[in-house]
Amino acid sequence: MTTPAILMRQRIEAALTGLLGAYTLPGGEVVPAINLGDPPEGTTVQGLECLIATNPKPITPDMFGIPDLPRAYPVRLVNHDGGPDALQDATNALAQVFWPFWDEPRLQEATADIPEQSTMSLLYDPSQFLEETP
Repeated sequence: MTTPAILMRQRIEAALTGLLGAYTLPGGEVVPAINLGDPPEGTTVQGLECLIATNPKPITPDMFGIPDLPRAYPVRLVNHDGGPDALQDATNALAQVFWPFWDEPRLQEATADIPEQSTMSLLYDPSQFLEETP
């Protein structure tokens, strides 16, 4: 069974096709710059990075222990060395799939130590992620 976090990651990666930068993992493998939580220590990144929180925010009270209620996943887009419109283009691509956002995107301007980034929360609704059966 695929977990909600993995389903979200897959859907976000599909939405950001052609926009994501690249991770170079400690062993030298190059993969798209998207991860649940932080990437492995020693990973380098180029271009646009997408970090998805592993623990979503519940948006409804889970009084009965129901495992598949809607949740909002915090997402951070980081523009390490992408173009000037990288964050806007990525936000627009995510809006095509996840509109309306649970939380409005918040931009953090670049500083000497921190690259430009944007944070938002995307809604995970189990009814939108019904897995196809073979």
